[in-house]
Amino acid sequence: MKRNFSNLNIIDALLFIVWPNKYIIKKSNPINRFSKAHKMAGFIEGFSLDFDNKNPICNDLNNTVLCTHFWWHIGGAENILLDFLKELKLQDFKIIDTAAHGYGDAGILFKRFGKTADSQYILDEIAHGPFPRLVALWEIIKQEKPKIILNMSNPYLYILSPLIKKKFPNTIIYDLLHCEDYDDNGWFEAAYQYQNNIDRRIVTSHFWKDVLIQKYNEKPEKIDVVYNMINYDGFSNMKYTRNELLTKNKIDTKKKIIGFIGRFEWQKRPDIFVKLADSMKTNDDFHFVMVGEGNMYSGLETKIKSLTNLTYLGATKNPETVYPMFDIAIFPSKYEGYPLVGIECAHIGLPIIASNIVGFREQINNGKFGLLYDINGDDEDVESIKNLLLTSYDELIKLGKNGTSFINEYHNEKIIKENIKNVFVN
Repeated sequence: MKRNFSNLNIIDALLFIVWPNKYIIKKSNPINRFSKAHKMAGFIEGFSLDFDNKNPICNDLNNTVLCTHFWWHIGGAENILLDFLKELKLQDFKIIDTAAHGYGDAGILFKRFGKTADSQYILDEIAHGPFPRLVALWEIIKQEKPKIILNMSNPYLYILSPLIKKKFPNTIIYDLLHCEDYDDNGWFEAAYQYQNNIDRRIVTSHFWKDVLIQKYNEKPEKIDVVYNMINYDGFSNMKYTRNELLTKNKIDTKKKIIGFIGRFEWQKRPDIFVKLADSMKTNDDFHFVMVGEGNMYSGLETKIKSLTNLTYLGATKNPETVYPMFDIAIFPSKYEGYPLVGIECAHIGLPIIASNIVGFREQINNGKFGLLYDINGDDEDVESIKNLLLTSYDELIKLGKNGTSFINEYHNEKIIKENIKNVFVN
């Protein structure tokens, strides 16, 4: 009774008073129960999806793919999703692109997706608050009548999935997953309560397939593994050489260039890279280059600007214009799924030093194009990376040459495109 009365469900209150056993049954129903997806969508409780019971069952579907995701943020996951949409577009599907959030950094890739999509919707622009966004997405589904829904990290779609299967029984729901967060099950857990309503699961490696099977009790036959695909066209037509890029950015071409590219967020640990540059500021052989942006930049800005051996180049949507200037790339991530940056580096023969975590470990074990270090603590990690740079630099340069054969075997462009086609069309 302490809650705001505008948030009080009168029917629930009456049910609780008049028929408490029925109230308990209703609230304990898995469909109504509060879930991780509700929390991610901004709800504070679960609820019954009974707001459109009169809508008739629809079996007459359009040749449309409705893509639902969280945002148009710069990142490997969004680029992978866009690759899927490009391939589906080639199969003559109409593409409807819908994200929960699109303001500021959340909308950076909006226009890039728009080049492939036939139309786009931003839920937090057309509806304010969690429930109105949920209803808005449902109205989009009713309007578009999609043959396929491809979801990646959109909690509203998970919540709506029981209603979708009830009213659009022939619509196929695909769920694209990348990884669990550090100390958090993330989207894997958000999807768990709804996986009976999801027709197909797509993961980016066999490791994550095993996680779905062993941890979340998913049926193996529902899971497809599709390895990540890089922007082959962009990387095959790189316009500038190492020295041209370094000269353009006023960096000494005679130095050993150590690079970081990624979001300035805790997951990627850009602060470790800054500490590494700081610890090697008296070593004249090395120069450090950072590319990216994010909420951690403001806290690192003063230190970055004070280091003469570190150059910050801002963010980029085109990593193929950055990687060629690096001699070695550093990725001190806390967690990853199957990082796109690793295979981008492998494609051009750029060796990497990465934390010994899921994703990078698979790539290095299979591709042998870099070295791993164990995460022990910030200072210890800096020392581990520094030691590899000082003692194994030549070895790393040689290892980088293995990257091309790794890409040809595990990330062959034609095979991956055919796999995407087989998952959705055949």
